[in-house]
Amino acid sequence: MRAAPEPSIVLTHGTGTMGQTARYLAAELGDTDKCVVLTGAMRPFSLYASDGEFNLGAAIVAAQILEPGVWGVMNGRVFPAARLDKNVDQGRFDI
Repeated sequence: MRAAPEPSIVLTHGTGTMGQTARYLAAELGDTDKCVVLTGAMRPFSLYASDGEFNLGAAIVAAQILEPGVWGVMNGRVFPAARLDKNVDQGRFDI
């Protein structure tokens, strides 16, 4: 990831371990000059009502305007890696 010439990177990721991956990347990258944004879908495409397309669009916009670091974008909200946690009971990401 460090070697990538792009200043911003968007990663699609399963929501179950997205927070863990974000925190791992944040620790590995340290003070990076890149903006890394993880996103996914709470409702899979197979249900024909997926939120994945919306989340991907939001992540692409966020990657262009956020400061360098590792972030998560879900349900129209932006989360720093340290606070990216899935609330399984509520079916959403909360701070």
